[in-house]
Amino acid sequence: GRTAGDEDDAVAAWRELGGAVALKRVGVRHKAASGGLVLNVSDEQAVRTAYRRLGGTVLVERMAEPGTELLVAVRRDGIVPVLVLGLGGVHAELLDRTVIVPLPVTRERVAQALDELGTDANDPLATLAIRLTELPLALIELNPVIVRAHQAVAVDALADQEVSEP
Repeated sequence: GRTAGDEDDAVAAWRELGGAVALKRVGVRHKAASGGLVLNVSDEQAVRTAYRRLGGTVLVERMAEPGTELLVAVRRDGIVPVLVLGLGGVHAELLDRTVIVPLPVTRERVAQALDELGTDANDPLATLAIRLTELPLALIELNPVIVRAHQAVAVDALADQEVSEP
């Protein structure tokens, strides 16, 4: 996807991407909760309507294939740095099902945490979670990560400052 600064640019981005798109307001932390997200937009009039509703600069992205939506986050802004795995997507706060794993993690512990959520662990998802813990950020949240049989795709992310050295 790419950003668009006006209605005509959003339509041009939709045409470039082909198929259904998501429009996301840029600079908003919790897009779904704040009304900054429009999904499955698939015709020119719908793109124009969505852009007018969101306004400003928007990100126009091709829709991801459907799958299980999870939240994968690393937080180093508390007493103990942790990996957070949970049911994600637009209902993350409503569902409030998470497993918190102190860092560092192992592939086995990630698989166990996913099992605790009632979600099948797959290698791409475990790899994504482990690699996320290697980034030097105080907070990084991927929500949702859409998980399919052999694929894990992060479709939105939030990151906050690098961890300062003691």
